[in-house]
Amino acid sequence: MAVVVSACLLGEPCRWDGGTNRNEAVIRFCQGQEVIPVCPECAGGLPTPRLPSELREGVVVNREGDSVDAAFREGAARCLALIGEKPVTLAILKARSPSCGKGQIYDGSFTRTLVPGNGVCAELLQQAGIPVLTEEEYLALLKETENIENKIGGSNMNQNIVKRNTLLAQKVIKGLQSRNMSGYYAADREEALRIALSLIPEGSTATMGGSVSAQEIGLVDALKA
Repeated sequence: MAVVVSACLLGEPCRWDGGTNRNEAVIRFCQGQEVIPVCPECAGGLPTPRLPSELREGVVVNREGDSVDAAFREGAARCLALIGEKPVTLAILKARSPSCGKGQIYDGSFTRTLVPGNGVCAELLQQAGIPVLTEEEYLALLKETENIENKIGGSNMNQNIVKRNTLLAQKVIKGLQSRNMSGYYAADREEALRIALSLIPEGSTATMGGSVSAQEIGLVDALKA
């Protein structure tokens, strides 16, 4: 499985001012996973550094009022193409960005006024069925995990990881359900195999479509048996 992450959160100096939004918690989450870094602005051909931009009435403009909408949308499309057919389970994107923001973005007045909405790339990924969290939403999930641990006195690292993964899975599944898609969480390969087999009616024909997950959980061998 793969996770899409805003490149600035991984420490890439691709912010509008040439800086970075490096986030250690997100980087730790990415360890051991296939990571697809994205920066829609750079992918759309905009330079770094560049003038800050915001969405104004559905159009991305820079601080001087010039439209950079085409570059933002081209970059978002290229990021989606980069993902291709990879089995992406989640995207963690930069909050409030005109490309990557989810739920809240700046209103285009360059006064740091927030309004409901999504960035161009976040919206495109969600339309493609990819669950999106901002780094702030992910950190909130971590905080929720810590609160649960404090209440029950949990200190085992493996237990902490399971709790974190369960909370994250619930968030992802909820996002899938909002798009009329189903999702299931399995704590290990054995459980994943049981769930997968339960979803395949007896006597039916199954095709894999190159699924790496089907191979990893032993589904292919189980169906051949």
